[in-house]
Amino acid sequence: MRGSLLLDGYVLRRFVFSLLVSLTGLLLITIVVDLTGNIDTFIDFQASPRTIALYYLYRLPYWTVLVLPVAALLGTLFALNSLARTSEVTAMKALGISLYRILMPVFACGVLTSLLAFVLTDRIVPAATYRFNLIRDQITAYRRPDGSRRQLLLQDVDGQLIFARSYDAAQERASNVTYESRNGHRVAVRANARAMEWRADSWVLLDGVLWSIADGEV
Repeated sequence: MRGSLLLDGYVLRRFVFSLLVSLTGLLLITIVVDLTGNIDTFIDFQASPRTIALYYLYRLPYWTVLVLPVAALLGTLFALNSLARTSEVTAMKALGISLYRILMPVFACGVLTSLLAFVLTDRIVPAATYRFNLIRDQITAYRRPDGSRRQLLLQDVDGQLIFARSYDAAQERASNVTYESRNGHRVAVRANARAMEWRADSWVLLDGVLWSIADGEV
């Protein structure tokens, strides 16, 4: 009896190790593929590292449910291949232990894996998906509660026009700014700047180029 328990524990440890390695590898591949597809969005909307980390943290339960069956299959194949490669399966069968008895711990762990997937789907995935949607909407939001905005376009008096790729209300700073001053329907002054900041009592363009246009000449 003790020998059977030791054998079950040994096979189970090999299977669980292979399962965890397979699950980790599949999740990493999924994250890399998703990051490759969304990296432009993260850059365009200037998502912070913390926000990106929360984005993937709340998405992991859903992805875990999706890849868990494949990870269990790969874990079984890797564990049995490892045992067969070192002739351990042959040694067990030589002792009169049937293949079904050898696989009994794997079957039991498969049932527990199915229960885990059910719990994740019923209890954890809905709440995590809700928070994931909030984070995703926050990343791509054009207007935020603190006054920060994306793709800002302002038209001021006297034909002044300001476009900024993003505006941080807390720092009073805009990035990738284009400024135009019009004389009627013609552009009189144009400036492109890396940033624009509020200093003292006026806005200041930083690291930019200014063009003054008069009668079609720069």
